[in-house]
Amino acid sequence: MKLYAAVLASIMLTSAAAHAVPMPQPTPMSRTVFTGSAAVEALSSTYYEVSIDSDRMTSPTLSGRLTAMGGSGNDIVVLVMSDADFMNWKNGHEVRPLFNSGQVTVADLDVALPGPGSYRLVLSNLFSSMTPKTVSGQVRLRWVQAPSPEEVAAAKAANKAELERAQRDESNTLLIGLLVVLVLGGLIGGLIVWMVAARKTQHPAPPQQ
Repeated sequence: MKLYAAVLASIMLTSAAAHAVPMPQPTPMSRTVFTGSAAVEALSSTYYEVSIDSDRMTSPTLSGRLTAMGGSGNDIVVLVMSDADFMNWKNGHEVRPLFNSGQVTVADLDVALPGPGSYRLVLSNLFSSMTPKTVSGQVRLRWVQAPSPEEVAAAKAANKAELERAQRDESNTLLIGLLVVLVLGGLIGGLIVWMVAARKTQHPAPPQQ
């Protein structure tokens, strides 16, 4: 009986696991920050804002490639910096950008952003006094979207309800199984008594001398 109960419980829990609601998983996400081409005038710059607006946006990264054309060097300076550093940079103060390509023709970006906040992707042609530049390519913001607390709580609640249902089914099935065993035991016991009685009737004991 104990073995029967253990096997049945294992089957019920396996069934509950098979019908469990999958826990929400982190999802890779991305969006375009810059694509196509942009003209940057001499002694000027242009920028693109990047917002990390939630703690759920984990591992944010700016990645892509930009190519400059124009002037004798076909060059541009690509910067990635925080909102505060951007304001300081615009006002001529020294900053430590997250990324500084220097004067290059091609800039490959793979810049990890520290976390929630505002950032700037800057295309700077301030070093060129006469020649405008054209910058082309694509830069994307990539991150992993963590599931919301509400999604996790809903999945946990659904799985708890499924486990409780399986446990109720297990108890009911155990009770039914016990009743079946008792009935079968009674029938088998009765059959044995009947067979013994029938045997004695067919083969009575010899009279004692």
